[in-house]
Amino acid sequence: MSDDLAGFGVPDFLPLATRRALHAEEIREHREAKEAEAERERLAEAHRSSNLAMFKDMAEARGQHISAMELATGQVAGRTLGDIFAEASAMADMADAREAARERRDSGERLNLCFGEASRAKAAETREGREILNTVRHYQALHQDSDVIDRARIASAARAAQRRNRPAI
Repeated sequence: MSDDLAGFGVPDFLPLATRRALHAEEIREHREAKEAEAERERLAEAHRSSNLAMFKDMAEARGQHISAMELATGQVAGRTLGDIFAEASAMADMADAREAARERRDSGERLNLCFGEASRAKAAETREGREILNTVRHYQALHQDSDVIDRARIASAARAAQRRNRPAI
């Protein structure tokens, strides 16, 4: 019998055929145990690799660059639980906002993309911007019950007209 087999061995008082069968069974069980251990190690390595890839993807999504060498040697900076929960909360809020927008879109409700008065100083810095702002302002004066999207359409049409009438250089 081989020394690498653990156990009590096969007793000598058994017939030779029985001892050979038991010895073959011990060898088969030992081989199966080694194969099972190799499979466990392979699965653990695959799990570790997928975790590292997910960590790298999430770090890149946060704007951090992590090299393969830093990842392999474990030289990456960890994050606090507060950071993790804050990011998870922000991601959940974005998912909720996407779902709410999808529900509004599916129900046929029009989206209001104007959240108050635009900064007139920034919008009117150029001559073209002032013309667009004046067009929208005049339209608002004439159609006070109008929707925000209609104002955006008027401004878009005014920009298109200005581009068409722009002199070629």
